[in-house]
Amino acid sequence: MSLAGNLSDFDISYIFQIISQENKSGRLLLSSEELDGFVVFRYGKVISAGTSRQDLQSMIFNFLVKVKKFPANEITELHTLFHENIRHYSNKLMENGYLHQEELTGILHRGIEDITCSIFNWKGGNYRFESIQNVDSFAIENFSISADAAIMEAARRLDESKRMGDCIKSNTVFVRKNMSVPVNKNLDPLFVLNNPPEYVYTLIDGTSPVELLCQESFLSEYQVYCALYDLLQNEKIIPLSDTLSLTIRTAVKKSSYSNKVPASKIILSAGFAAVFIASIYLFSVVLLKDIVFLKTMTAADNKRSELSIEKARQKVAIGLLHYQSEYGAKPLHTHLLADGKILSKRDMKWVNVE
Repeated sequence: MSLAGNLSDFDISYIFQIISQENKSGRLLLSSEELDGFVVFRYGKVISAGTSRQDLQSMIFNFLVKVKKFPANEITELHTLFHENIRHYSNKLMENGYLHQEELTGILHRGIEDITCSIFNWKGGNYRFESIQNVDSFAIENFSISADAAIMEAARRLDESKRMGDCIKSNTVFVRKNMSVPVNKNLDPLFVLNNPPEYVYTLIDGTSPVELLCQESFLSEYQVYCALYDLLQNEKIIPLSDTLSLTIRTAVKKSSYSNKVPASKIILSAGFAAVFIASIYLFSVVLLKDIVFLKTMTAADNKRSELSIEKARQKVAIGLLHYQSEYGAKPLHTHLLADGKILSKRDMKWVNVE
């Protein structure tokens, strides 16, 4: 069999089996209409993987920024300098104290498995296996996954994803069952790696849909869904209805666009804590009314302030002309307009024109 062709002719699992049986070392390149990817084998075992959507270096980078809270600009240079060289990248991060060995192990073991299994969901595209001389450069800590283990894990995840998809949608907004209890967002990095549900729990704010939680997390999409499913089964979170989820997403989007400050998140979170004591239904009704009322009052207050300021400025402009016509020169300072009884002090408080 030639290790090149179309994925519609051969299932990915069959290609993995051929590579494993022949103990091949090299890189399996895959491409579809939407994604490109690769899986690196050493003697028939998977030692690395990546796609155009997720890769190991990005997972490490996001872990350092989103979990360990390092400024992105501190590690961006290393991220760029060692692009596509995961071994040198991780070594430099550990040398500079950004990453610990246990953290790297946790990220790699989870990441390689997640990326490899995600490729089994591809339904079409092309594949090509190529031998590479420096295959050992892709190996880190001698970690590997047998082809059979990857195939079985991918099959298990496919069944699990169908089950999770029945209760978790990408546009669903979740709320914590007890929103009044604050969460600790400064979790120990090793705790985060070993307890994804507890980490995802800290990201739930009552306004972010699942797709946004996936973006805000360093975890793969599959791991986020698993964490949410675990939290659901333990009754720690509650999904909002599609209608309410859409209403909240729309309100937050409009608020962020107009004010550049997501104050609605704070308001919604406070509302959740009070209303959940009664019931989810009551929560939904009260929350919608609060959002509409708040946005209406805020818009009205802003409008009144703008009108007052504009009116005062027009009065000052007219007052300056009046003063000049009466005294033959412009006033040295606008407070002379109030001293001369041309404008009131109430008008002057809105504008400070030199």
